[in-house]
Amino acid sequence: MQRFSVTLNERCLTSYDDVHDEIVRTLDVPAHYGRNLAALGDCLQDATRPVTVRVLFDSEEGPMHDYLEKIVRIAYRVQADNPAVDVRLGGCPE
Repeated sequence: MQRFSVTLNERCLTSYDDVHDEIVRTLDVPAHYGRNLAALGDCLQDATRPVTVRVLFDSEEGPMHDYLEKIVRIAYRVQADNPAVDVRLGGCPE
């Protein structure tokens, strides 16, 4: 079964739109995906194929860092209920 994977690299993202562009580009989200945190949670909850959400942090503060932390919390919450979802964290590669 194909595994879908998204890597959200804080160093490469400058806006919330960038985050959701990457999600749409790499995950199997429906055409009506709402491009917000609630919609991401719903899509992950409904995932039947394996999905990896990888978040690479670059800083300890700032708007993108805070947004990515929210995504991590959502993904971990979903992972507890949906074994198809796998969350990975890391620092940015040099």
